Amino acid sequence: MQHASFQQDMKKTLRAPPCVSYCIKMEQRKITNPLSTAKKKKTKHSVLQQRFLLFILIAIFILVANNSSTTSIATERALFLRKVEPAKDNPPKRKPIGDNDDTVINTNKVTLVLTKVGSIDIELRSDLSKSSVQYIHQIIASADKCTNCRLYRAEKPGILQGTLIKENVPPNQHLGDCPKEYEYIALNTKNCPKSDPINCGCHGPIMTRGMVGWTAGGAGPDFFINLYRDEADWWENQHTVWGEIINPSSLQLMDRILDLPVQKGSGGNNMHYLLDPIRIELE
Repeated sequence: MQHASFQQDMKKTLRAPPCVSYCIKMEQRKITNPLSTAKKKKTKHSVLQQRFLLFILIAIFILVANNSSTTSIATERALFLRKVEPAKDNPPKRKPIGDNDDTVINTNKVTLVLTKVGSIDIELRSDLSKSSVQYIHQIIASADKCTNCRLYRAEKPGILQGTLIKENVPPNQHLGDCPKEYEYIALNTKNCPKSDPINCGCHGPIMTRGMVGWTAGGAGPDFFINLYRDEADWWENQHTVWGEIINPSSLQLMDRILDLPVQKGSGGNNMHYLLDPIRIELE
């Protein structure tokens, strides 16, 4: 019995515990397969490299896309501005306006530059005579100099007369219409001139100080500026009015021109002409 018990105890002693056996097996695996750990590290490093390269590629793609988009927007804006904004070095030429043109006239002012004197601003009255305002715009649009444009007559206390003409600009041929507030003249006048049966001599308002119209009841090119303080009702409605001076400084300049030296016409002509006619340029 004692011998049998001793043998069993020796077997127990020689038998390795489960944890020791497991550890031995793990150590054997490491010894028998030493490259396994290095392989895992290498695989992990490779994955990190791939992710880093993928991040770099995505970043480059985003940068290129943004740059392309910005360039495209800038190009589209440049093309748009090129269509909308005229070149500063080559401003568009004014298109001549014909008598029958229905183009809306946006410019409502013209400046008469008087040589060695100054300049006057005239508000254009297309509501009174559209064809006359179109004629003024044609003169401005013409590239030729206005060599025959000038002030030549001064009658105290209220008339300055001149001419606006260019050889390459067709003359205005239309008188102003009778303003609505004066239509009763044509309706109540029995003996209208045969040459003017519709308007019966009514082609504009009663002229007030600063108004500009064509002379002698015509359609130009000679014009005059009314400087009388009171309404010029003695002219009635015969003059085609196409502009008005409302700038006080321009009116004062006109009054000073009335004081310039004049000479009386020869023969039976009682009009007074400036000794030095004043050249005009239109702007």
